Amino acid sequence: MSHPDEEYRLLVEKWGAAKVRKMAQSGHYDAEMRRPLLAWIAEKNAKRSRMRQLVLITSLVVFFVALFIMFLEAGKIGPAHHS
Repeated sequence: MSHPDEEYRLLVEKWGAAKVRKMAQSGHYDAEMRRPLLAWIAEKNAKRSRMRQLVLITSLVVFFVALFIMFLEAGKIGPAHHS
């Protein structure tokens, strides 16, 4: 028999996480399998959420750095101030 994590991964890939979660919550799997299956899906969702959060923060930082550089360049191009 294969490792349980591998079985859960294959189920999720075949049916999709939302469908597997719904089926598990509806009692389609026995309790022995349901608990680790839902825990595995939750772990995967948490990793995905952290990755999305990291991408969003990185994108915002890059955007604001680029905006700052644009303002600096715009200041150099503007009319020269003579004192």
